[in-house]
Amino acid sequence: MAISQSLINRIAFSLFRKLFAKNITDRYNIEQVLEHPWITRIQTNIPLTFEEDIIKEEQESQFKSIIIILIILSSTSSNLKVKEEYCKKVKSNS
Repeated sequence: MAISQSLINRIAFSLFRKLFAKNITDRYNIEQVLEHPWITRIQTNIPLTFEEDIIKEEQESQFKSIIIILIILSSTSSNLKVKEEYCKKVKSNS
């Protein structure tokens, strides 16, 4: 499978940028360098720095929390509708 020159340039530039990042938390450690697609020539996922990984984990956690809240609200809303219908039936039967 041929890899386009623009993709190679982007992958090489991403490695260069992470190797020479001014902020140490944005800089790759040796494991991340060795996992980088420019080095491995296997994967296409570019490794995240420690800080990027924390941000990703926080975003995923927030997303999960939102989903749980939506599920609870949906369930609560459905239960309220069922309760309202039940109360109407009980009143109509009385």
